[in-house]
Amino acid sequence: FFPTVSPEENNCSWLALNRIETINPVKKRKDYTEVVFDNGKKLNIPISYKSMENQILRASRLESVIRNRKNPVPAGFFWFLSFCSSVSALAESF
Repeated sequence: FFPTVSPEENNCSWLALNRIETINPVKKRKDYTEVVFDNGKKLNIPISYKSMENQILRASRLESVIRNRKNPVPAGFFWFLSFCSSVSALAESF
């Protein structure tokens, strides 16, 4: 969950990051964003589209940090993935 604005504000909404399907700007009101949830329900939230994108980005980063602390990636893992991709690309060129 993440807040759309400061939790001290009266118009603060808390949204579940993993339940958001997409967001869309509300054309008639630039200070509102339409949130479409994975169950198909839509909700207009009093926050600009850019601010909502920023909040989603922050929430995603936090989720990633927490996940990596719980399940750290082994040292050299990304080098291994890069190596495998390079070998695969080399094999396809022949």
